[in-house]
Amino acid sequence: MLDNNRLNSYLSEQKMSTKVLAENLELSTAAISLIRNGKNNMSAVTLSRLLDTFPDLCANWLIRGTGGSSCKANCSMGSKTSEPGATETIMLLKQLLESKDQIINLMERENNSLRQLILNEKAIHNQITEEKTSQG
Repeated sequence: MLDNNRLNSYLSEQKMSTKVLAENLELSTAAISLIRNGKNNMSAVTLSRLLDTFPDLCANWLIRGTGGSSCKANCSMGSKTSEPGATETIMLLKQLLESKDQIINLMERENNSLRQLILNEKAIHNQITEEKTSQG
């Protein structure tokens, strides 16, 4: 989703430390370090906070690598270009998260159904075993 190299490049351009970014986003420096090092992905909420806190940061560049890092230079928000601005990108991310949540809910229901089937099979197995034991 988010290229940590582009995030690091932006922070270098702004001469911003991990600590300052963490303070601005109200996160721990450890959380920001994990994102900057590519060990953790940035959540949609954190991405939204980042774009709100730094309105000159271009979401298209940060996420897709298109254009440049500055919205003022080449990535206008709400302009009549074919590329979505930060607001549209956030809406797309929210839709993706909702889809992911729907998939997780479906998987949880399927998992519960499978658990119930296993319990039923175990009960049948135990019943057959008891019948064999009592007959034998």
